[in-house]
Amino acid sequence: MTRGCEAAASAGLIDVNAGSWAALTEAGGAWTVRQGGPDRIWDAIEHHVNRWHEHGAPELDQFTVTATPNGHTITCPGN
Repeated sequence: MTRGCEAAASAGLIDVNAGSWAALTEAGGAWTVRQGGPDRIWDAIEHHVNRWHEHGAPELDQFTVTATPNGHTITCPGN
């Protein structure tokens, strides 16, 4: 059976508290990102992925997670 077109992948991220969102779609090997709301979710993700690469892409066991009743933090090695 031939579908006549390539299947596209997609993903979505939503921050219901802030009202922000990002939608990712892939077609033909290229990704398109759309985002809206007061916070730029995808821009923040790219920032943190770039920092992760700058620190040598450490394994997950190198991170420290701290959770308190007032919030949480994730500390990357090298900070």
